Amino acid sequence: MFKGIDLLAIEGLSYNTALTIMSEIGFEGIHKFKTAKHFTSWLS
Repeated sequence: MFKGIDLLAIEGLSYNTALTIMSEIGFEGIHKFKTAKHFTSWLS
């Protein structure tokens, strides 16, 4: 889903948080967001 990116390598991100993000974003993953700013805006 995240093309080999280890979400748990991000400091402060727990296993449950990573699973929640993955389930909320869906199968398309972060590729449906044009930029990182679009993704972080969606998070808030």
